[in-house]
Amino acid sequence: ALGEDSNDIGVNGDQGDNSAAYAGAAYVFSFRPWTDQGAGQAGTSGIPALDGSGTLVAGSPGSLSLSSAAPSAASVLFISLASTPAAFECASLEPTQVAIQIPLLTDGSGAITLPWASWPSALSGTTLTFQCAIQDAAAPGGVALSNALRADAP
Repeated sequence: ALGEDSNDIGVNGDQGDNSAAYAGAAYVFSFRPWTDQGAGQAGTSGIPALDGSGTLVAGSPGSLSLSSAAPSAASVLFISLASTPAAFECASLEPTQVAIQIPLLTDGSGAITLPWASWPSALSGTTLTFQCAIQDAAAPGGVALSNALRADAP
């Protein structure tokens, strides 16, 4: 910052010592486009965890990963352009204005990975909400829900 020549280092240093000429501050901001919205419903292995990786910048690679779900179980990935939570068994289904439903099957460890090589440029500036429903006899109503996951594409 102009006029700030602090001779201290680190976060929240002593800004009263302005004896270092031409010194200044550098700020690093980290943008993670993925936000865990909660709202899961436990099953056999607890609440299934849905996570996203990648920057969601047009053309960039990434993936969605589901873990801690019932093994070898039928499931559905819900994708929505809005999050308007609705009651679902004993939990909340977040992506209720569903744009896409993708039927899936968990592997023997209760996981699914859905990679993409190139994030679509048509989705730039879009917010999406993802959530998985997994067939699970141990869950209320026989269906476990992953956490909802919001994706903010820059």
